[in-house]
Amino acid sequence: MKKFFAVFLMVSVLAVLALPVMAAVEPPPTGYKLPAVAPATTGAGLITLVDVVTNWIFAIFVVLTIIFVLLAAFQFVTAGGDAEKVGEARQKLIWASVGIIVALASKGLVPIIRSILGGTE
Repeated sequence: MKKFFAVFLMVSVLAVLALPVMAAVEPPPTGYKLPAVAPATTGAGLITLVDVVTNWIFAIFVVLTIIFVLLAAFQFVTAGGDAEKVGEARQKLIWASVGIIVALASKGLVPIIRSILGGTE
């Protein structure tokens, strides 16, 4: 029962934190059509495609990292000196740091590709 309450509490907190973001989303204007996406046929097209993909990867890993840090902090607080729970919380923090590294590496990928292809910007 305690575990269920803890999960419920964390989901509630995350929902409250996400609520302003969801409320700020505006519907697209009337008659709006999504732009057609063509495959990357040039170096600039490849850089743009990689930039879009890495932006998504960055956003996903930042969100996952925040969730892992919050879960680890909650587990540290509720561990009550239990070595096994503290170890699990440390593992979550390690995986959160891996998430940060992957997110930053994804943002560094575009400048590397741009320098290899000789693009400007």
